[in-house]
Amino acid sequence: MGNNPNTNCLEGMSCPQCGQYEKFKIVAEATFEITDDGTDDYNDVNWYGDSHVSCPECEWYGLAKELHESNRSEESIH
Repeated sequence: MGNNPNTNCLEGMSCPQCGQYEKFKIVAEATFEITDDGTDDYNDVNWYGDSHVSCPECEWYGLAKELHESNRSEESIH
């Protein structure tokens, strides 16, 4: 896991089960302007350490804080 090239939103993050680091499904909050016809483009998108997240590669499910490699000990990595 030492070769994670991410330098932006996913920096230092990887799946604790399979190790992939390219994409995740995260339950987040966003601000939309809503009319009777639907929504416009989103504005601020925020997620937190306790946001629910899943890995589309191995279907691992947990919390966003568990994606941070610094939060895991070498013994807990599968």
